[in-house]
Order: sequence, then C-alpha cells, then structure tokens
Amino acid sequence: MQKFYFDKDGLTGINAEISDFNGDGFKDLMYQSGIAGRGGNTIRKLFIYDPKSKEFIYIKNSDHYPNLSYNSDLKCINSLILTGSTITSFLKIKSDSLDEFARVDVSDTIVVEEKDSSGKFRVIEKRKFTGNDDDFYKTFRRYKPLEY
Repeated sequence: MQKFYFDKDGLTGINAEISDFNGDGFKDLMYQSGIAGRGGNTIRKLFIYDPKSKEFIYIKNSDHYPNLSYNSDLKCINSLILTGSTITSFLKIKSDSLDEFARVDVSDTIVVEEKDSSGKFRVIEKRKFTGNDDDFYKTFRRYKPLEY
C-alpha cells in the first residue's frame, strides 16, 4: 500500500478531485494543499495512476502551478495563474513532473510563447487585449490558434 505525507494549510478543505488528468482512461487524484494570491490561486497536489505498477505517481512540481485542469483539446494540463496579469500555462507530464511547453500571458496585451527545441520560450504572437473583465480571467484551451 502506498502512503504519502504532506503538510496541509489549515485554511481550506482538501477538495479532492478524482478524474483522468492525463487522458489515459484511468482515474487520477488531485487535492487542494493550499491557497495563494489572495485566494485566487488554488494550490493542488497531483497524483497520476500508473496501471503498470498499479500505484500513483506524485507529480512533484504540481503545486508550482495553481488552478490545474485537464485540457482534453490538447491532451495536456492547464494552469491558470492569477497575478497582475493572467497566465495560462500549457503543461505535459514528463516522468514525475509537469513541463511547460507554451503559455499565454494576458494584461493590456496578449503574449503567446512556445518553448522551442532548445528549451527557450519564444514569442509566437502578440496583440492588444480587447476583451472584457470576464475574458481576462478565462483559461485558454488553445494557443495556436488562440482560443478560450
């Protein structure tokens, strides 16, 4: 039997979510471990079920990316980061970690970046943000072409 031990803030419940977070058809587990950004950023720990070992793999840096959700369009994980701007990060699971491969940063402009073969982020699109307040806080489902 697997056992994991982590500290948990005393402010929120665990808000556990059992769902397929990597598109393999198996249920995975995510729970809330903290909160940041004046309550706007929910910090979660993600565990991916490995059917070969019949155990869960703890995704070590999952708590570095707030507001995680599964993006079935791109078969990746999205993180919505609320700062002075709003950033949608597009993440792939590599071994026991999340690896960011693209991001959309929204402030008065929208900047779309993609990681190149050398591992550096390059701007692939930049334009003025013309949306409303609701649009500012939306998670992008695609970055090429840009779609909510």
